[in-house]
Amino acid sequence: TTAQVPQQGLQLRKARRIGAEERVVVGRGEVVRPEVEAADPRQPALHGEAVAVGLVVALEVGVELGRTTPDLLARTRACLAAVGLPTDVPSLDREAVHRTMARDKKARDGVRMVLLDEVAAPVLVPVAPAVIDAVLDRLEAAGA
Repeated sequence: TTAQVPQQGLQLRKARRIGAEERVVVGRGEVVRPEVEAADPRQPALHGEAVAVGLVVALEVGVELGRTTPDLLARTRACLAAVGLPTDVPSLDREAVHRTMARDKKARDGVRMVLLDEVAAPVLVPVAPAVIDAVLDRLEAAGA
């Protein structure tokens, strides 16, 4: 609803003032976004579409690591689809994904991702490149 939009904006502004560790939770779907945007040069994904796909990838990684419930992933996919956002993960260049993640502001002593333990409970977690590759391989093989 309209009443929720200003409140959400206020929460984001507050998060930015708290400190660097708090700020990173705002960019939950951003980790693979640049590679999703560039995946099909003939039809590049819009920024919001790429963020939606990045959110799905982050939730899938959370499920893989046992932090996120499959139900939260399914509900999020349904919500994204209901508003016309994509949830399918295109084939991504793994080397480019790893380079992007290594440059990300959350990368400190390796790759870290913002995952969800539950709704509104983000956590910053180190994630091995092999886990990311396994998730992307599974999603691509499933045509998800």
